[in-house]
Amino acid sequence: MNVSRSWRRPSLRDVEANSSPCEPRKSRVYRRTAGRMRPKTSGQSKLCSSGLGTVPPGLSISDPAIIWGGTGQARVIRPILEAMGFRLVMVFDQHLVTPFADVPVGVGLPDFEQWRAENGGDCAFAVCIGGTLGKDRLEVHNRLLRAGLTPTIAVHHRAWVAGSVSLAPGCQVLAMAAVAEGTTLGTACIVNTGAQVDHDCTLGHAVHVMPGAVIAGEVVIEDFASIGSNATVLPRLKIAKGAIVGAGAVVTKDVPPGITVVGNPARPHRRPNHNG
Repeated sequence: MNVSRSWRRPSLRDVEANSSPCEPRKSRVYRRTAGRMRPKTSGQSKLCSSGLGTVPPGLSISDPAIIWGGTGQARVIRPILEAMGFRLVMVFDQHLVTPFADVPVGVGLPDFEQWRAENGGDCAFAVCIGGTLGKDRLEVHNRLLRAGLTPTIAVHHRAWVAGSVSLAPGCQVLAMAAVAEGTTLGTACIVNTGAQVDHDCTLGHAVHVMPGAVIAGEVVIEDFASIGSNATVLPRLKIAKGAIVGAGAVVTKDVPPGITVVGNPARPHRRPNHNG
């Protein structure tokens, strides 16, 4: 029996050659096309041709962007913003630190307010505050919103985000991470390098799933909680508000608010955290 061999899978070059670089979409979820993450965005949002992240509504693909947080997280996020077409114009931090020699740095809120007074108009932002500082990340996010800046959603092109996933403004999904069907991420969540969040999970605001962590299906992680590197959370558990799961821990039962758990199986650490 003769089988036709004329069909071939379209390459990324074929897809990009037959689509405009800023193509309007209708939904807010991310879908995978030709091996890259192709976000569909709502209303007036635009898709950048690189397949990395979305251009927020009201901004053009050439608008400036700032990063708040001059640590290693900024080094990871900058290439994603630039692949989206943004120009990084400032970095702000509580200290005079920046990982970029070519970008000016401002110190704290006074420098930001002065910069904003001199530079009105449209500007995007990403908050690069990682670790267990979810409260700080969300506070800065909301402060920048009040100043009239627009949050981005940064998804690395080597991450996988299922089509039914909901990502709130300020979310970051980094290289080799995976977020499966039916999962919801709240504002300013981070799914870090190589982390996995399985189906039908719910992450609250400013949750951080650190590199290599594995979250099984139907897990609820409340606001400001952090899951340490290479930790595992078993299915249908609840990690309550402000809880911290230590690196490498295996969580087999619910974790109460504001508690740090470590070990295998995970047990409360003697020293309480102040993240609740």
